[in-house]
Amino acid sequence: MLIAIDTIHESPGNARVVPAGDAADAALRESIQQIGLLQPVLVVADGDRWELRAGARRLKACRALGMSEVEAVVLEPSGYGGTGSEVPETAMSAAENMVRAPMHPVDQWRAIAALRTSHAYTLETAAAALGVPMVLARRMEHLGNMAPELLDAIGTGSLPEHRDLRLIAMAPHDVQVNALSRVAVRDSAGRINWRMVADGCTIRRIPQSRAIFDPAAIAWDEDLFAEPDEATRFTTTDVAEFLSLQRAALAAQSAKSKGRIEVVPYDDNSKLPKGWQLIYDDMPKRWRKDDVRKAFAMLTEEGFRIGQVTYTMAAPIVAPVRRVGESGTDVAKSARPPIAKATQSYLASVKKKAVTTRLTEIAPTASPPTMLKALLLLFTCQNVVANGLAGSRFSSIAHHLVDPDGQAREVSDRELCEMAAWMIDNTIEFDHPNRPIGSASGVGAEWLATMLEAEMPRTDTPDILRGIVGAKLIEIAEQHGVSAAGTIGTLRKRLAGALPDWRATTFGAPGPKAGTTPDDLIEDGDDPDFAEVPGAETDSEFEEIEPHMGDAA
Repeated sequence: MLIAIDTIHESPGNARVVPAGDAADAALRESIQQIGLLQPVLVVADGDRWELRAGARRLKACRALGMSEVEAVVLEPSGYGGTGSEVPETAMSAAENMVRAPMHPVDQWRAIAALRTSHAYTLETAAAALGVPMVLARRMEHLGNMAPELLDAIGTGSLPEHRDLRLIAMAPHDVQVNALSRVAVRDSAGRINWRMVADGCTIRRIPQSRAIFDPAAIAWDEDLFAEPDEATRFTTTDVAEFLSLQRAALAAQSAKSKGRIEVVPYDDNSKLPKGWQLIYDDMPKRWRKDDVRKAFAMLTEEGFRIGQVTYTMAAPIVAPVRRVGESGTDVAKSARPPIAKATQSYLASVKKKAVTTRLTEIAPTASPPTMLKALLLLFTCQNVVANGLAGSRFSSIAHHLVDPDGQAREVSDRELCEMAAWMIDNTIEFDHPNRPIGSASGVGAEWLATMLEAEMPRTDTPDILRGIVGAKLIEIAEQHGVSAAGTIGTLRKRLAGALPDWRATTFGAPGPKAGTTPDDLIEDGDDPDFAEVPGAETDSEFEEIEPHMGDAA
């Protein structure tokens, strides 16, 4: 029966004392507003008024919506349910809230999908009717539209973990069904191994964030489980079309750059063309017309970074022609690197040793926050991927943190710092010409060494000076007030041990900046010294593009 709301007063015996929360109350109001009150409140007569026994939240929502009447069930004072005895109102209130079985998630997904397809509900009205937020409603509709065989399997078995459910829902129906049919391995309770189903549904996808072309040129799939700012929220499985558009956009960039951006073929080792050496400079927006540097652009066409364009700044390897003494002998008749490759590799090992020495010094007395900063910085290294680290139960680090029963061990601050130092020391590698670009730690190692205040040892040793070309030795001698007369061999002997403050290489690299992609290239303006082209940092994204393990391409 309908009862005037203003004649109902609440009872102090309500079992719900802790409020449900503003969000839950708002969802209830939305649902009542869209489809009405589905479950009447329970009341008993109290003179010429009514005392509420169950339904306080529903009554409050109806009042907030401005309703004057509410559907109610009137209980007899003699008892509830025909027992013939007085039932405590706490029992009625608690039972009314607790004995209702929640709807299975699969039924929730199907319900919102059915509202959209069979009853012409908009997503907004469907979300309001069910009392769920819009973001959740979109995900529920997406899940409700999975293959019926998958929904039946989930409804009669266990619920997949979030990661597995996300991958399964992204796959086409035929891939979902095929992956489910191929899974024969089940646990002792006969439950489906959803991880294997998810693996079978995994398809290679390229994230929109890697596109340097207009995203409107291709259709994208949206991952409704992703956060709004997640790089893999929009992806495509059309690898061939993505790569084709990426190549065209890269060619256009190169043409507009007037030779400042050169596209080089994909190379597993990421080697630069002959005559060029890697530098850590950022690509400038405004290039000096006499700037001899160049940006080499490479499109990765296979592997888990497929579709990614990497811009590498490089400088030409040039040694000027110089003459020494009265002999007039040419120091360098052709372009050679100022430091021999073997010496560059040796200097990289010297840098690594300097960091190892510094870690040994500070680990026993460092504070955990200091080493935490170092560990976090470690994950900026090119050879470290946070979401791709392989764990092992035989790891020495894990053994010190977790006992054989899986329980956390007590670990002192000093032990934590020493373990952090061990991880850093066993990870970072400094770039040298005998390693492929990207296989070492890159600028991350330089930043770490600087932060740890590692000190480069003296480099005015005969072994290192032997790897410095003659023209560079003359330049060094002139900078430090040392006579450059005589032969190059004589000069090397003269410089050995005489340059306590000179370092053949130093720690440090340009600091990190927000990653961008090149803007439209601008033609040369009126400024005679500069030509403006866009800057582009090296792509720092490491989203893993999962390989397809099902039957569909």
